[in-house]
Amino acid sequence: MSESPKRPAPPKDAAPAGEAAQKNAIHKLRATLETSLADGNLTRARAHLRMTSPVTARAAVMALGAPYVKALQAAPHVTLDGKQGAAAAKQFIDEELRPLVTREARKAASPRKDFNAQKNKNAPPKNSLLKRLWRGTAMTALVLGLSTSMVIETAAPARSDIHTDAAVVTESIRTDVSALRTEFGKTSLGRDMLALADRHNISIVYDDALSGTNTLGSYNAGSKTLRMNPTQTLAEQVMIMSHELRHAWQDVVLGYGEMENRLLTPQQQWTLRRYLESDAFAFSAYFMAERMLELPEAEKPDGLREMAAAHLLHGEFASEDGLTHEEYRRFALDRMFETLGSSYNETHLRLANEQNKPFEDDTKFAQQLMQRGDLDGALVTMRELQARMRTTPSAEDFDSYLRRFGGMSLDPAEQTALQSPAAANPAGRTAAPTAAQTPAPQDPDAPSPTSSDSAVNAQLAASEALNQTFRALAREMTRYVELERQMAIRAGKPTTNSRFIPIAPAGGDTRAQEEAPAQNRHQPKAP
Repeated sequence: MSESPKRPAPPKDAAPAGEAAQKNAIHKLRATLETSLADGNLTRARAHLRMTSPVTARAAVMALGAPYVKALQAAPHVTLDGKQGAAAAKQFIDEELRPLVTREARKAASPRKDFNAQKNKNAPPKNSLLKRLWRGTAMTALVLGLSTSMVIETAAPARSDIHTDAAVVTESIRTDVSALRTEFGKTSLGRDMLALADRHNISIVYDDALSGTNTLGSYNAGSKTLRMNPTQTLAEQVMIMSHELRHAWQDVVLGYGEMENRLLTPQQQWTLRRYLESDAFAFSAYFMAERMLELPEAEKPDGLREMAAAHLLHGEFASEDGLTHEEYRRFALDRMFETLGSSYNETHLRLANEQNKPFEDDTKFAQQLMQRGDLDGALVTMRELQARMRTTPSAEDFDSYLRRFGGMSLDPAEQTALQSPAAANPAGRTAAPTAAQTPAPQDPDAPSPTSSDSAVNAQLAASEALNQTFRALAREMTRYVELERQMAIRAGKPTTNSRFIPIAPAGGDTRAQEEAPAQNRHQPKAP
């Protein structure tokens, strides 16, 4: 994207080498956010914001400014976490954009503390890209804040990062969930789950915006917030809350957010998401089975999908061998995989297909840079993509990670239904066996992560094949850009149309630097 004509012209002296990559990353993120808005896919925008460093993310949001926020609020087609239109935009703004903006606003409010380079040795250089972007932060943050619908947590203490302009306040969040917590905590497992939430500062709130929607509850890993639909009965809320708190456990204990931030293949993304959902459904069935055991007179929310499995699990408690892991897998996990119908298939397929977007976006961006004569920028872009490709877990590592799902415990060291019986260690506890010792979750006897719908499987297979093709093309594109840059240097031609100095070749090769024109040899080599 072209820079605003109002921005000051860059100085003629060379900037720090790292600023070229920083500027490139900001431009890429801006383009991604705008494309995601056009497509209505805020899930993708959120993922890219979280995968980018806060400094870069803030700079990109600042560059887009209030027009981007207004476009978000006026877009009826955007979706996020089952919400659409204004509700989805509001959640994205509240949970992703405002924290970035308000953090900078507080810095801008104390210029002597945060922006005086003479008194703060950590401040950015006077003419750096981030320094120039920060100059307008206070005003931009104010514009963003005034154009954003705010949420007041009525029972929470006042917060400095929430503006209480009465004209834009929407009281959709209620933090008084004491009755729900009391009912949920009547069982031992319920108390353990509440303790987990409190230990990790997970907020549990009622969200009136969910009233009248199909969303019964949601958990947001970014804000560590569990939202409950207040229109359900208390018995239904208890079971739904067990499902969402299991998602919170997957987040803070298993670290599924970190796994999803890796560049998974479509097959891995599809499988992971279905394991996340099936594990949460199966665990809530176990929670209700145990609740029926401890509170036989308590109201039961019969009619929801988990209750059929809960009754089967409850019956096994009284059997001769109790509830075994094999029975838990057969009566709960298998059933929950089967119940993930068309709505889940569509969501999971969309997320799986998103794994191909970085290849398309980065290679197109690199091609555009090459057409403009910026070989340095193109090579930085492709090397960043290569670094992300290296985060894709191996089949063995991914298989080992999946085995941590399917358990009846909040302790990740306990055996799960996806593991064979483990030998007791000297301390009397069980340890999870390695992948080589147990059948893989994808084996015929294990729950299937895929759908029985042949059309869905065909789409997933096509996406996976495209992903592998993209990976091969990305490697070839990287080699091509490196070769073009080496040839340009040997011919004495510029490798960039910006003021930034050339980057060093991969592997520490200094020949290109040595063959650069004499007038450039005094410039420091970039890392």
